[in-house]
Amino acid sequence: MTRVPDEHAGRWPGTRAHRRARLRTGAVLGLVAAVALTGCAGRPGAAAVVDGRVIAVEDVHTAVEQLSPFFEGATSENVLAVLVQEPTIRAFAQEQGVAVSDQAARAQLTEAAAQIETATTDEFGEPAIAVSRYLLVWEQLTALPDAQTLIPDLQLELGELDVEVSPRFGAVDEGNELVAVDRPWLVTSDDETAVE
Repeated sequence: MTRVPDEHAGRWPGTRAHRRARLRTGAVLGLVAAVALTGCAGRPGAAAVVDGRVIAVEDVHTAVEQLSPFFEGATSENVLAVLVQEPTIRAFAQEQGVAVSDQAARAQLTEAAAQIETATTDEFGEPAIAVSRYLLVWEQLTALPDAQTLIPDLQLELGELDVEVSPRFGAVDEGNELVAVDRPWLVTSDDETAVE
């Protein structure tokens, strides 16, 4: 039987060196795949990492679940975008004399839930409260007399954040705003070309 060298560094098939080379190649490929699938910066379960602060996938999903019955735009991407920006916007607003308490944010959620008969959430997690707080802060911030000059300053601060987003949720543009990523390999149920 004639042996022909393969692609593994000139090793002959069936030899101990050949098996070790194949194992090393498999281990490297497995490691690359594991890192690619972990999310952000090798942090499993991270939807995003903002200046070292981890936003967990579970937090995003929980907030969407709690908010979607009464907030039409409560999608994973929108909730994550808010959770990325909320601490910065809240701090900026406080510098301008605008503050919203957690109690006010909870009250807004409780009032919204009370208006919908099917809503069953009485307890809201911190991510849902953060979304509510963001909405209230943004409303007050944009109502300030000098909002036209403040908003560009806020956008500069948001642009300086170090944001890394899991590809499952999209990507960030130069201003650190979450943008959808085109996934042509996915077919949605409302796609006209979907196969039934």
